[in-house]
Parts: sequence; C-alpha cells; structure tokens
Amino acid sequence: MAHHVLELSSKHGEKVPSDELERFTGRHQEEISCDIFAAECLVPWSMIQPMAEERDFTLEHLTEDHFQASRSCIASRFAQAANGHVAFVVAEDGVVKYSIGSKALRDARVWITKGIPLPQNSAAAKTHRDGISGLHEADIEGTDWSTSDDARRFSCYEQATYHAPTRQTQSILNFEELDPRPVSSGYRERNDDNDLLEELDGKPGWSKYR
Repeated sequence: MAHHVLELSSKHGEKVPSDELERFTGRHQEEISCDIFAAECLVPWSMIQPMAEERDFTLEHLTEDHFQASRSCIASRFAQAANGHVAFVVAEDGVVKYSIGSKALRDARVWITKGIPLPQNSAAAKTHRDGISGLHEADIEGTDWSTSDDARRFSCYEQATYHAPTRQTQSILNFEELDPRPVSSGYRERNDDNDLLEELDGKPGWSKYR
C-alpha cells in the first residue's frame, strides 16, 4: 500500500534479496520511506501514546499482541511516544545503524551516535559476541552508550536481542537520572543552612548605592 500511495517502485525480491529486507545496511531509500508510511498506519499515534504513558519500555510489553507490526517498528514508535528517558537502538555486525530516543532523552542532551561500535559493556555487544539468537540484559552507565557529557548523570538498564540470520541486535534502553541538573538560571540556590556568601548585587556594602 505504501508503494502504491507514495508511487515508489518496490525493490522487494529484485535488487534486494528477501532475507536482506530486515537489515538497515544497503536498504534503498524507497524502502525506508515506505517503512515510515507503514509504521504510521500499523502503529497509529492515538494507540501507542496512551500505551507508552501507562507501561514501561520493556521487551515484555513490546511483544504483547496489540499491533500487526514488527517489534522494531513498535519499539521505535514507543520510544517516540514515551515520557521517560528511553531509546531504541539497532546495530548490525556490531555497528549502530539506527537509534531513536524519547523527547525527554533529547531534552536531557543525551544521544546515541550512528556508526559507532557497540559499547563493550553493553548487553548488545555480549549477545553479538556470543553469536547466538537470544536475550541479554545489563545494568551499565549512561556513558557506555552516549559520549554526551550529560550522559554522566544517568545509569542505563538494557535489554538486547540478537537475530543471527541478519546479524542484527536490538537494544531497549531505559536511562535513570542519578543527579539533578544544575539550576538553569545560572545562580546558586539560596540555602539558609549553608555559609555561602550572598550573590553580588552591584551595591557596595560600605556605602549607600548611588
């Protein structure tokens, strides 16, 4: 339907072998555009948003039978709709090919860069090294997945799966904030219990302000 509505020629079974359609590497732009169209149809925002507000971003909830769509499609839409600090990452041959984070994670200035190798401490790297389809979990630092300075304020719980035929890992990431962000005004919070000097106000303390 997407190919028909968007008037894009299909590459299925022609230049792209059928077993390669699930891979990001070498995927044609026509197929990417049609995948986006299909995601909007199969996982509509009006349905995924309330689910993302009520449930945690976990593999168990993503595999429940609510949508006629792939897990990667549902996970991507879930991450977009989630209120928490979450992300969904797909890697192939040990290299990140696709990542999408929630608005809260972007606002926290934490991102995952396309093209980087899988973090060595990650569950995805573990299951990729084993080379056997299955599930791995890991509790790691936010900086394991992101080079952002703000990632130091987060820990990360990861669930990762590996699909041997496509050599693809999918990671569900839940970031937990450890330290609150400094006050945005740039001024230190006033605390009557500390001995800090008051903020300078431009008025000399030894004479009246003129």
